[in-house]
Amino acid sequence: MTLYPLQFNLINTTTPDLSATTPVEFNIIFSLESTGNFQQASKMCIHKRIIFIQCGHAIWGNEVKACDQEIAFQTSPRTSVECETMSSHPIHTVKITRACKVCEKKRGHTARTAEKLKQALKIIRESVERMEQMQARVIENSKEISVDADDEDLAALESWD
Repeated sequence: MTLYPLQFNLINTTTPDLSATTPVEFNIIFSLESTGNFQQASKMCIHKRIIFIQCGHAIWGNEVKACDQEIAFQTSPRTSVECETMSSHPIHTVKITRACKVCEKKRGHTARTAEKLKQALKIIRESVERMEQMQARVIENSKEISVDADDEDLAALESWD
């Protein structure tokens, strides 16, 4: 149901300072529903809104209720300006306990990068461990060889003198 505001042009006839032909415009911000009750008209368009709790982002949905300016624009687009002010109402706002698609995509990319880094660190640790084991074996082998060869090396060196 579309609500249209009532506008009245009143002429001030009670004040002698003002001429009787001076119109004083009053915008009455009330509209009459079909039930006969007056209801305050909206000053801005009400839209559906979805709030994502994990990331704090929000997206706007379809227009639920058009404001007076938007109704005027829809009836005569050449003579009026489109409403650019968006508002939401708690009835039309939904909170979702997840992240928005953009944040989920970023988090997925971050998770894949973190997994790749963990795999790389695991490979590096294993490589360092193997190198340390090989180095320990080489040192043990060189000690065994040097102990056996020391006597012969000393004898060979003495023969040069």
